[in-house]
Amino acid sequence: MDNFENAKWIWKDTKFTKNDYAYFRKEYRIDKPVEEAFIHVSAHNHMKLYVNGKIVSDFVTPISSVATKRKYYLSYDVKEYLTQGMNCFYLEVLYLGGSGQNYVNAAPGFILSGLIQCENKTIEISSNESWKTTKKIAHGINMPYQQSRHVTPVELFDARLYEEEAKFVSYDDKDWINAITSPMQLQQPILVKQKIAEGSIHQTIYPKKIGKRKKGFQVFDVGRIITGFVRIKLKGYEGKQITIRYSEDLLNHRVKHNVANEQSDYYCDYYIMNDCDEQTWQADFTYKSFRYFEIENYPEELDEHQVIAIVCSTGIEVNGYLSSKSYPILNDLYEVSVNTQLNNTQGMLVDCPHREQAQYLGDSDLQAENLIYNFSNHYELIDKALQDFSDMQQVEGFFPFVAPTNFLDTQFELRICEYDFYFITLMEKAYKINRDKRIIKQYYPIAKKMLAHYLSLIDETGLIPKDKGWHISDWPYPKVDETGHYLTFQNMLALKVLRIMIEFGKLMDESVNYYIKLENQLRFSIVKYLKKDGLFIDSSNSSKKHQGINALALELNLFNEEEKKVALDYIIKQKFASSVILGRTVLRQLFEHEQTEAAFQYMFNNEKGWGNILRLGNKTMWEGFDDIESHSHAWNCYPLRMIQEYVVGLKMIEPTKVYITPQFVNRVSDITAKVQSMYGNITFGYEKYENKVIFTYFIPAGIEAILHFKDKDHVLVNGKLTKIKL
Repeated sequence: MDNFENAKWIWKDTKFTKNDYAYFRKEYRIDKPVEEAFIHVSAHNHMKLYVNGKIVSDFVTPISSVATKRKYYLSYDVKEYLTQGMNCFYLEVLYLGGSGQNYVNAAPGFILSGLIQCENKTIEISSNESWKTTKKIAHGINMPYQQSRHVTPVELFDARLYEEEAKFVSYDDKDWINAITSPMQLQQPILVKQKIAEGSIHQTIYPKKIGKRKKGFQVFDVGRIITGFVRIKLKGYEGKQITIRYSEDLLNHRVKHNVANEQSDYYCDYYIMNDCDEQTWQADFTYKSFRYFEIENYPEELDEHQVIAIVCSTGIEVNGYLSSKSYPILNDLYEVSVNTQLNNTQGMLVDCPHREQAQYLGDSDLQAENLIYNFSNHYELIDKALQDFSDMQQVEGFFPFVAPTNFLDTQFELRICEYDFYFITLMEKAYKINRDKRIIKQYYPIAKKMLAHYLSLIDETGLIPKDKGWHISDWPYPKVDETGHYLTFQNMLALKVLRIMIEFGKLMDESVNYYIKLENQLRFSIVKYLKKDGLFIDSSNSSKKHQGINALALELNLFNEEEKKVALDYIIKQKFASSVILGRTVLRQLFEHEQTEAAFQYMFNNEKGWGNILRLGNKTMWEGFDDIESHSHAWNCYPLRMIQEYVVGLKMIEPTKVYITPQFVNRVSDITAKVQSMYGNITFGYEKYENKVIFTYFIPAGIEAILHFKDKDHVLVNGKLTKIKL
């Protein structure tokens, strides 16, 4: 049977609003012992599934999608939850609506299908109009959004109205009414099994209390910015409404009314108590992100064990590692990068975990650097970004600035022209993980259509002029001069992806003559019009020569041999002149040209930069290098990958082959790294002494490993922890 052949999308009534909730239940009789039982379920936007009162689903599930085209579903083995006799299936569903920035409205509802296999009998379970629903909802409906971008709702929960008994078969649901078919049934999104892990608890933290209870509020410090929620365990006072308010910041000893750098009076949740002596609650239908939280209006003094900070996001695993005794700032870099990536993985690779929770192509491409080396689900998360943007591609070929999104809402009808090209660089990253052509076959037509839009703009100069939309050569707070009609970064990035598309076309057995011709033409025009006195200017008619623009030219081999050294010297002398986007290019080119000391200077020894962030004791990475934006932004963590790849030397040149070429630098006398591969984790490290180097390594079976040291190649033994002295 098809998973959802006989199931329907259902909802509670024909009227629905923003931030709407619905509860559903259905009982099934099982007369014989259960041999197998699997349930498949999806919802828009998020749901909680219970069987006989026990929670089955994890957090913030299913993950987001372009819901008018596809929805992800989860499959659960529920055998252990079932008993002989009557069994109760119960769901709570949150519908966001409201045309938010990081999801698609579609219609509310849920769909469920399953088979329970007993001896000589199969029981089919399907959502339909026989399921019961209720108008008595404990969750506040039509609540305000916590952010201006309409991302997550204020959760108001009235414990007095909540009927825990409805999750069990003993409950009398005579006052409940039959569900109706949801409009989602007519929209018929494709149902796709979710491969990305659901939300999972990574850690629980007992926060530090700041001061004593004053004027009805009590403030707590988690110690770092986390994604997750607050769990309270309190004595009940019936009818008492308490507020939990969140922020990265404090103001006058209280939690600031903001979401990152955006003012908000609504970054909070409300809980109304019932008359139970002890009450436990957490607002976990959506993710919050915060360092500080405030409990308002609770009449007693709280201790640090009555409130718990729950670190929760997509259940990815940390497989990578970096450590150094001689240069401990590298340990800090690793910790900060892990913390930040866990915060910023919320069913997709989000830019910041609170203010936007949005998936950008450029941000995803930057995050993919660390993701591929250090975290599970990396392939699936990159694939999801490509799928979401494919589903939101516009007729002209370009993409919205984020996906999924309500692009027809005027406040989100935005484009970032350069970011469109990262669709192709993400394809390349995904393909190189396992060399599976599926990723190319699926997205090559989308990439062709996008690229055709920009190539159609080429004029008599052979360059791509500015297009309608927002242009980003570097970000945030960039110093690139974009006043000219032709932007150097945009044209160079177009050249880069043209070269990738030529290789993709060959893999697809397609003619690439057209792309080869355009690549030659574009390369010629970039050099002719945008190169002045041996260096590249920021844009046409500009006199500025940005560090990052010239690093990109170096990457693309746009300098002749005599000019390369001059360009590299120029890049080094500019010190720290790039922001996050072009900083990656600068850093990689320094390492590629074995300017290791200059690379460390760039990372750690400037007034601004990663060294400054780490020396200040931050446990998550900032959006940029100024203390004024989001302070948990995973796109800025790529130095971790650079250290693993170049300093330790772990360069994956094929899915099953690692070529290890360490770059030594005086300040680091010992270092160890672990990176993931398709056959397991590769560990490599070294300790330097006056006249020898001791290498320690573990190479999983199936991986070919070659260590290049002092102009010789050494084949490393598979499958065991080994030390060698060279």
